[in-house]
Amino acid sequence: MTLAAERVRRTGPIPTGMVTLFLLLAATVCATVGLLGMLAWLTVGDHVGDMVTAYKRCTPPTSATDESLFDANDAAHRSANCLASITGQQAAWALYAVLLLAAVALCFYLAYPRLLIRRHRLVLLREQGDLAAYLAELRDLVGLRRAPVYLLGSRSGTMDALTFGAFRRRYVVLDAGLLRAYTLDRARFRAVVLHELAHARGQDVHLTYLTKSLWWAFVLVAWVPVLVEAVVLRSWLVLITVAALAVVTALVLLTRNAILREREVHADGVAALHDGPGGSLGDLVSAEPRPTSRWRLSLAHHPDPAWRRRVIDDPALLLRPRWWEMPAAGLAVGVIAPNLWFVIVTSLVSVPGLNSLVVGWLIGPALAVPVAVASWRTAALTPGKRTVRVPLTHAVYLAAGFIVGQQVALRVLIQISTRTDLEWPHPASVLLLVAGLAVVALWASTVSAAFDNPPRWVLPVVVAGVAGAIWPWLASWWVWTDIDRVGWWVFLDQASGYDLGIPDAPGWVGTLAHWTQVRYVPLHMATWIPFIVPLLALLWLVPILITRSVFDTRRALRAGLIGAAAFTVAAVAVVVAARLWLSGQARGSDGFRVGLHFTLVAIAVVAQVGVAVGLRGPHRAVLTPLAVVTTGLLSTVVLLFGMDTLGRAVDVWRRPARSLFAWPDFDLVVETLNQVVLTGAVLSAFGVLVVAGRRPAQVAPRGGIVFPALVAVGAVAVGVLTVPSAYRTWVTSTATGVQPVTGAECLLGTWVEVDRTSVMTLSTEVGPMQFRSTGSMQAFDSDGTVVLSLAPIRSDHNGHIALMTYSGAITADYHVNGDQILYDNIRPGITWSVSVDDHPAVLTGPVTTFTPDVFTCTDNTMTQTGTGYTITLTRTAHPN
Repeated sequence: MTLAAERVRRTGPIPTGMVTLFLLLAATVCATVGLLGMLAWLTVGDHVGDMVTAYKRCTPPTSATDESLFDANDAAHRSANCLASITGQQAAWALYAVLLLAAVALCFYLAYPRLLIRRHRLVLLREQGDLAAYLAELRDLVGLRRAPVYLLGSRSGTMDALTFGAFRRRYVVLDAGLLRAYTLDRARFRAVVLHELAHARGQDVHLTYLTKSLWWAFVLVAWVPVLVEAVVLRSWLVLITVAALAVVTALVLLTRNAILREREVHADGVAALHDGPGGSLGDLVSAEPRPTSRWRLSLAHHPDPAWRRRVIDDPALLLRPRWWEMPAAGLAVGVIAPNLWFVIVTSLVSVPGLNSLVVGWLIGPALAVPVAVASWRTAALTPGKRTVRVPLTHAVYLAAGFIVGQQVALRVLIQISTRTDLEWPHPASVLLLVAGLAVVALWASTVSAAFDNPPRWVLPVVVAGVAGAIWPWLASWWVWTDIDRVGWWVFLDQASGYDLGIPDAPGWVGTLAHWTQVRYVPLHMATWIPFIVPLLALLWLVPILITRSVFDTRRALRAGLIGAAAFTVAAVAVVVAARLWLSGQARGSDGFRVGLHFTLVAIAVVAQVGVAVGLRGPHRAVLTPLAVVTTGLLSTVVLLFGMDTLGRAVDVWRRPARSLFAWPDFDLVVETLNQVVLTGAVLSAFGVLVVAGRRPAQVAPRGGIVFPALVAVGAVAVGVLTVPSAYRTWVTSTATGVQPVTGAECLLGTWVEVDRTSVMTLSTEVGPMQFRSTGSMQAFDSDGTVVLSLAPIRSDHNGHIALMTYSGAITADYHVNGDQILYDNIRPGITWSVSVDDHPAVLTGPVTTFTPDVFTCTDNTMTQTGTGYTITLTRTAHPN
């Protein structure tokens, strides 16, 4: 068995870079055409004026720099709903443009075989006798299941061949001169036919002619309307669009040519692998002329003959990920992400907080999978050799391609066309992306190194496992990058609005308590994603289940227990030291109680990072998540139950306690669990990268699934416990739209009456009368008081106009009982009066009581109902 064949046995079939490049091409073309469809909408009728009017009317009252995230989400929600009619039309035009592109490309794809047959005057080749048998032998050698249709070319002076087709049918064209070589130069004939059958063997033909079809469809659908518009309108906006489109078109053209070159190289490798080292394909390729410059090579459809000869001599070169694959994959995702975000934002108008998350769900696996596959193949090609630098390089290249791709997306090019610089991402964003992808790369290479001859199903399982574990992190990262708050840090003691100082204590104690309450907001908000911790379990369960006894899970669990024990010792020391050294006044303050809790949380996180850095032996990328989560779960249990009991026993908080044990608040348990595990996981990832180059000591593996499975069950339990609190956070957040909720908290704030309809009987002689009004104000305060500024209520009854008015604003106490608002202690001095046809004070009386209101409240809308009346209100202000 040749070296190339042995490597193919380890890694699977020879991969083709055509798939990555085609995805880049398709992503760029579809996203660009979709955005052009939205821009085309502006040129029809007075849509520009409609949009300007809509944006003036719907401008959010809060800006992106608001301190309150919920206020910003509330503003985005109101703005998105207000713009729904405009953005919905734009989204439809984007969809129509992409569908038109697909239809035109499909027409080209179906027409290519007929056009080639007619253009080159090809006729059916009726292979017979020895020729038929020889062609069948070559087909079986390549592994082509279905025989192609052989066509005879009319050129007798050349010995070329061509493979094309559509769907399942394949055509192989053999020039007349090549048929003569069957008799005169059998080696040449064999090499050329094997090369063409290698084209027909896989997805080569599909990708080649879909590429050509997309290119011509892009030219027709994108450029023809834009050029016509440029000639007719001659506006600066159209010229900017032309310039931006030219940049994108250059990328599309270079990508198309790269696909065609990759097509030839891949066919060379497959043909050489089956033809053996004695074939003449290498000599034929070496005789081809070389491009005179790199620029000509980038525009050529055929690759450099020197590179082709190297691949033919060693087909295993194609198994190793090439340097351009990761940047190209990142570029594809980076180009499509901003345009996709723009389209989704205009479609999911009722849930603006979900728009970016949907894009994150899509790009998360798109970023994780290429790195995992490339790192897997790199490790498989070098068994027994540690490859730390190469996987890290994959991560850096992919991240770089993604960042550059974001800058050349058509939406971004048009957006920055009037500015002097590019909007590069926040440095924290780049660092987090590279670190996350680097962890994926190291993990995949570690799992790959555990196999000597992996079955075909292993790689898809591994890729699915790491993509599932990492995609919520990448999705959350994209959300915060999108809203430009990836560098957002807050101190909880400053954001709470309460006095959390520690009196009668050394200054360093207050400083320590202050800095332990610093929170990275994107990570803090991820606390309420229920499935993010359970999915971490895939990082150790997948490798353990597919390898059984390769990974030393007991070593990871032992490290996790040691980390939890170290946390326990440190936590006990902190509690006892606080009891001995701080005064009773300091320990009795709220600032000390909060500061001590967050200090213990910080110690638990440090213990996890210590476990990640100190874990010895091989397979650290797989075992570290298990060890870190074990430390996090056990440390949190000790923190919430053991340290609370210890604090009561030594009276560290200087508060009387009825018993030494008390169940902590449920939300506190969930939040602390997630804070410890998530923060520890992120910082431990950086710890893994720091020690990645350290040579591990060799230890005998001792596998086992029981205890790792128990840790996974604990991680799942964290997710299950998070669901109720996460749901409450979700439904009360205005980022999710107008989901109905009830409760006293929703009432707080100022409301304006949109519509009031009530039926009252003021006189038995007149009978029931229907009153209507708008504009009344209701202000509910957290101290249990409400101020009602009631507008006049009007009734048109039997040709007479009755008007009920109030002498002033009414102040009362209120409380909520289920879905009812009950009023009492109405302040005296306010009267009501009814006038009929401008005759004042027909009826009058003091305001002494209000009937209870049955209410339904969302973040923006409230409905109050009772006997004979319905009131609809909208919020104008949140509580201070």
